[in-house]
Amino acid sequence: LDAATGNSVATTILPNLNDPDPRLGPLVQYKDRLWTFFGKGQHEPARDLVELVPAGEAEKLLASLPTLDHLWSRTIPANQQTAARKFFPDWQLIASSPGDRTGLMSEVHGEKDVLGLRATAQSPVVFARQISLPTGGKPRLRIRVGNDPGQNWKLAATFGDKQLHAVDITDATHPDRYKQLEIDLSPVAGQSGNLIVQAQFVSTGDATALFWKALEILF
Repeated sequence: LDAATGNSVATTILPNLNDPDPRLGPLVQYKDRLWTFFGKGQHEPARDLVELVPAGEAEKLLASLPTLDHLWSRTIPANQQTAARKFFPDWQLIASSPGDRTGLMSEVHGEKDVLGLRATAQSPVVFARQISLPTGGKPRLRIRVGNDPGQNWKLAATFGDKQLHAVDITDATHPDRYKQLEIDLSPVAGQSGNLIVQAQFVSTGDATALFWKALEILF
């Protein structure tokens, strides 16, 4: 797999690990050796420890195959993926939960043409973008996002392993239906890396709909 995109770059058959319901993993690397666990079916507790040894070149896959595009986001409902690419073409939608009022929304809470996504406590909405920030200036991330009344959620932005911003959003702290946020990116000016925006519902076992209008980098 390509670590940046999740796309498969090569494949090979493991001839001795056959079963109608195979169980494989996790992979364990030690120096230049690779090990895994193999089992047969979910009801068989026994697992064999197997060393994976290369036996020639793996079969290369065509990078242009459409089924390999955006594999990290393959569990996101198609209507949300399509709408996200239209609204924010420079970003990749990594995670969002299925549900109603998602995808392209013509109007929500007085705002026209918004992207509806769903976040839970266990599965946040996640956007990612690779960026190279120039030195100097005042780079910032502008976000405009709305939610229904009575929803408590958290918004965070990270660059690599550095958290740039985190805020809890409630009706008391942000009474407007649409929140206009600007996050300072100057602490990572002159650097290249992955900018991650995450929105997570605070309460367990429930979900919140979030309506995205703007997600852009300003200089």
